[in-house]
Amino acid sequence: MGRKQYPVAMIFHRHRAIFFHPGRTGGTAIEWWLDPRPRHTYLWKNKAALYGWDARERLFLQHAPVGTTLRLVGEELLRTYYTFSMVRNPFSRLVSVYYFSHRALRQSYPDFPDYVRALPALMRTHSDSTHHRPQVEYTQWRGERFCDHIGHFECWESALLPVKDRLGLQDMPKHRNPRSHGRKPDRATADFYTPETIRIMQDVYAEDFMCYGYGPGPEELRPATSPPPTGEKKGDEHLSSRFFSVNTGPVPDPARSRGHNLLFE
Repeated sequence: MGRKQYPVAMIFHRHRAIFFHPGRTGGTAIEWWLDPRPRHTYLWKNKAALYGWDARERLFLQHAPVGTTLRLVGEELLRTYYTFSMVRNPFSRLVSVYYFSHRALRQSYPDFPDYVRALPALMRTHSDSTHHRPQVEYTQWRGERFCDHIGHFECWESALLPVKDRLGLQDMPKHRNPRSHGRKPDRATADFYTPETIRIMQDVYAEDFMCYGYGPGPEELRPATSPPPTGEKKGDEHLSSRFFSVNTGPVPDPARSRGHNLLFE
């Protein structure tokens, strides 16, 4: 039997597009959508498409943030390719990260609150996983908006319609990577948090909450506001200015958003 195949990447040359993929935001489904052709396992590296494990960078290249991507592929590609990303409420995202990586994480953090308490130290070292990185590292550069389009995970279809239209894609992404590697308790996202861990989240992910319009608590997972709907995309002074779009479509029914069972969780 051959190796399991993973059609994952972040640079899609056939579409002249680059997808910045924060972990646990439905990105594997988007990668299959953009290019369903099978590739090798995650341990194979392809810098042309940016996928696979890179020991020097100490990350899977399909999860490279903006700064790393600029360094690896250069400004020319990022100036001429369409760039987009998907972001998610930090509260539901981190629960998903913990249980998706539970087999590895539980050795150091037996319970979810232990993991949250360790976040400040993990952010200083970028150890254990790239999936807990702040999402602004995938959409911002030097304090300014970088991506042409940023969609909210909670508004899945309306968030991806601009990408579908821009790239001439058919249908919408199918669910991928939905399961957790550890048994996830069947309860609402808010029930995973205490006042102490909420304060830690608000501090660690302050820029994510501010940039993407999410509220300060885990009770309401939908974005309260969107970033500015139109305007010039900014970034490195050597990169050309382009216009970006953001998802401004309807959010899903609150009853579906409040619980833990969001898409790709």
